[in-house]
Amino acid sequence: MKNDCDQYLKKVSLATWILKIIPIPIGLIVAQMSSSITLSATEGAVHKVLSEGLMLIGVILVTKVFHVITNIAYEKSVSKALHRCKLFLYNTFLSNSLHRLYACEYGVVIENLNDDFNTITNKKLNLLPNFWVGVVTTLIYCIFIGLQSPILVIVLISIALLQIIPPIIVKKYMQMNYDSCREIESKLTNHILEGYHGLATIKLYDLKQWWLEKMKTLHKEYTKIGHLSIYTGTAENMMENLLSNILKYGTYGIVGMLVLLQYTPLDVAVEAMVLSTGLYTAIKTIFDLAPHFAIAEVAHKRIAVWFSSQDSCSKQPSGTTMSLCEVSFNFKDKPILQKANCLFEADKICMIKGANGIGKSTLFKLLVGLLNTYEGTIEIGGVRPECMNEEDFLKYIFYLPQDDALFQFTPKVLYEMAVYEKQEQAIQMAKAFGLTEEILSFSKINTLSGGERKKVFLALALTRNTPILLLDEPTNSLDEPSKKVLCNFLRNRQGGAMIITHDDVLDELAQRVYMIMDGEIDCAKR
Repeated sequence: MKNDCDQYLKKVSLATWILKIIPIPIGLIVAQMSSSITLSATEGAVHKVLSEGLMLIGVILVTKVFHVITNIAYEKSVSKALHRCKLFLYNTFLSNSLHRLYACEYGVVIENLNDDFNTITNKKLNLLPNFWVGVVTTLIYCIFIGLQSPILVIVLISIALLQIIPPIIVKKYMQMNYDSCREIESKLTNHILEGYHGLATIKLYDLKQWWLEKMKTLHKEYTKIGHLSIYTGTAENMMENLLSNILKYGTYGIVGMLVLLQYTPLDVAVEAMVLSTGLYTAIKTIFDLAPHFAIAEVAHKRIAVWFSSQDSCSKQPSGTTMSLCEVSFNFKDKPILQKANCLFEADKICMIKGANGIGKSTLFKLLVGLLNTYEGTIEIGGVRPECMNEEDFLKYIFYLPQDDALFQFTPKVLYEMAVYEKQEQAIQMAKAFGLTEEILSFSKINTLSGGERKKVFLALALTRNTPILLLDEPTNSLDEPSKKVLCNFLRNRQGGAMIITHDDVLDELAQRVYMIMDGEIDCAKR
């Protein structure tokens, strides 16, 4: 995480350090006051015990009140910092090249934007401060006790080191289970989202049993891994509870024995017992948090991909000519293009023809940069698609895929966001296609029929009026009057269009016809 995000996190991390350091001197004060109260009690000084006891209670109450007040402000700062960093992450993620966004899987993205993000920010906000506060606490408490009784320090550290046994035994298996859980959760997310986006198709083609069986298989795998995690976690908790009792009562017994054997004074022993809980917690924190640095590093590497993939070859295209030179592309081992050469005159109305499944839609995805794993050279105005920056891409190209997006907002909201200065023009075009004011203002796009959605996006495409316009099956689901409206708009448009279609109604507009066949592209002028 970089730039402004780092600054926000550093400020909150500093606040974490300060709030975590304050209890250290408070602990020393409480230890000394407890020791003084104990000595007063052994001497029978009742009034001194009462006054010092009230002072001790006052110190603890003031500390608790301070903690509550500062914690409210601290939580607000954390929330604000995380919100800004989340926006920064989304912005960076969406700034990646089209082919990276197009190729990414839902499950992986969700893992990156949630778990990995939380792991990285937690490292700065909690992991680093808590780890080093644990180190500082251990050093200060050991020095404080050691200056008075070195043998007590050795005893307390020896007892505290028992806490590293559960992590050493269990952490290896916990990390293995963690990695396995991440992988299977990603698979489950992908499968669920695939089902969600294709529920009707699953029903229509009788794929329900297949989908459920795969879900069942994934759940069995997840359950197996989950059980291992539960067993490992339970074993660790049992060992930690056992050790907690050993630490607590063992410390009392050993320190008491040292006092009886006169190896250490009573007042120092009391201070040591009061500080022992904080010392044990600090040492346990150090050993518990150390493995999390490796987890955070793995998360950082995963999410860093989205920060390091920005193209540095940004160039501005000159003209609207689109060319393929010796381009070869395979889709899942199926040859689509084989050393294809072609020059598209995008200022003309061009029809892309060919049999179903021949690669017409794939050609468009290659031209706009959604796919980039090809051999050869593809250029738009002399610039490779992946080297065109976002501003130039939006200025030069509009690509309308065959499948329309299912946005959960109204057409008017879409026009306001996408073509703010021309939104009224887009609305008028949509009405020319037959869409009513009620549909445009109150119906969400994902609730519209296929034909209505197509009209919404055609109006947007024509309003953008980019020099290069790519339309993939634009007449799908359109009624005859709307097809005529589309023809009129294209005929009167300033500039051409590249159109994939099987509909003869658009053929009369064609100035160029390109045929895809046997991995090659041939042009026939009209």
